[in-house]
Amino acid sequence: MKIGYSRIDITPTEPVPLAGYGNTSFRISQNVLSPLCSACLVITDDNGNTAMLVHNDLIHSADWFADPIRQ
Repeated sequence: MKIGYSRIDITPTEPVPLAGYGNTSFRISQNVLSPLCSACLVITDDNGNTAMLVHNDLIHSADWFADPIRQ
């Protein structure tokens, strides 16, 4: 069995539109209270079957972002 794990910081370096908390289409971030991260755990068994778990500190992942991960 093989197990791999990776974690990276995905905190934006510039102001970005905020999501959640109702209508936020006009809210832009002003500072960082907590860093955001993306993490991935991959497990492969002795038969070559692989499972991957991806975690992002995001409310939504666009298809252009998620599709390459799914493949």
